[in-house]
Amino acid sequence: MSEQSLRAKFPNQLGFHAEPPPADLGQVVLEKEIPSEVALVTPLIIRTSEFLSEQGVLPIDFKNKFQLCLDEALRNAVIHGNHRDFSKKVKLRAFVSETSWGVAVEDEGNGFSLEKIKDPREEKSLLLEGGRGLHLIAYYMDRIDFYCGGRILVMTKSL
Repeated sequence: MSEQSLRAKFPNQLGFHAEPPPADLGQVVLEKEIPSEVALVTPLIIRTSEFLSEQGVLPIDFKNKFQLCLDEALRNAVIHGNHRDFSKKVKLRAFVSETSWGVAVEDEGNGFSLEKIKDPREEKSLLLEGGRGLHLIAYYMDRIDFYCGGRILVMTKSL
């Protein structure tokens, strides 16, 4: 899947940047870090979504969609970014601004190229396991940005 492919499907919603995310994403309301273990992903998703619900930024009718997006982002960081290396960490930061809220997920990997990810909509890719997560995140969230060559994913939703 190319960046152009994702941009065509989700215009104005996707960014790929070499630099770190901007400091003005919003107020960081939650910071968590886990070792790269898939079994630790679900508890982090539950804690994060419950916290954002309690803060009044995660609508109940969007909770399952957000949990799916966060699951994809965290699993990608653990599996593809850190290659399940328990010594490497995955960091999560939830943020809220006056106009939006979102989550940044950071791994310690080498980043990735969108060009190497198969387009899950193509017939030859329909039965493959990879590639759907980015489409799901881009579909449900209002914006998805990658920073530091893909090591940091920031997904944002308007309030």
